[in-house]
Amino acid sequence: MKTFNLDSGAEGRYSIDVVNKASENGEYEAWMTTSGGAFENQAIEINKPVFSANWGFGGIVRSIYHEFVHVFQKSILGLYSDNNDQLKYMREYWAYQATINANHLPAASNDMMTSWKNSVDKYYNKMNDMYKLQTKLPFLIIRP
Repeated sequence: MKTFNLDSGAEGRYSIDVVNKASENGEYEAWMTTSGGAFENQAIEINKPVFSANWGFGGIVRSIYHEFVHVFQKSILGLYSDNNDQLKYMREYWAYQATINANHLPAASNDMMTSWKNSVDKYYNKMNDMYKLQTKLPFLIIRP
């Protein structure tokens, strides 16, 4: 983390745990997640199969960086809400863009980059669909 300055701007606002959790179907899958509320310290979990998956060093580093983008978004900027899908889509769009465009990080495989670019498109489209729906039906906008 220190070599690539992954936690820049979010220093001290997180914990990291490597876990070994099976999914509901009993499979051990490669995943990472960040949990915590707005302006709270965040908990990053990395499931152990990440390190034996075919992600490569650059894929793992960039995926961890993606989680640190979420730490910054949620703990520093307060961009979190349980009931606001559009905010979730925006956070994911931003995190995937950052993952792809972080030139200071080691290169990831073409497959990983393609997957992240597909996720950028997916979340852009979800944000756009939500915007169109809210424009058409403004009473659906969630207000504080």
